[in-house]
Amino acid sequence: MRRIVVSLVAVSFVALAGGAAAVETFPITGASIAGAKLGWTQAHYRSVLGAPARVDHLEGGLVRLAYPGRKLEVYLHGGRGVAVSTWNRRFTDGAGIGPCSRIVDAQQAYGARWVKLLGGPDLQLWQYRTLTFRIGKAKVLAVVLATKPYRLQIAGNTSDCA
Repeated sequence: MRRIVVSLVAVSFVALAGGAAAVETFPITGASIAGAKLGWTQAHYRSVLGAPARVDHLEGGLVRLAYPGRKLEVYLHGGRGVAVSTWNRRFTDGAGIGPCSRIVDAQQAYGARWVKLLGGPDLQLWQYRTLTFRIGKAKVLAVVLATKPYRLQIAGNTSDCA
């Protein structure tokens, strides 16, 4: 009897873990990254993402909530979220594009709606709708969802996928 109960508990845990993974199948959308949306307060990000590993106070009044285990950062200004960035290769959008995706796959998926914002031969920033992509080494290095005043600053300085 004890063996059956242990087995049921183990099966339930695996089912719940699988369900949790399914929730983050496409955690990059035009409105959020990993479920985090722009405009939230620090308390709201903490309730959704958990406690950050580090809180950095940056120039210009920016506050960065760092989640290195998730390869995710949230930036706040004036107490509200202005950017969410990720370099986590497991995070993709509905087209399968995310950090570490090949640039040719992104170009094929987004077509003419894929717009170059700036850059040179080694590093470029591209935009698809509300998302900004940091490009280098023939792949997407990071994806950023940001308000317009912060999109270039954050995307140009975020970490790169490995």
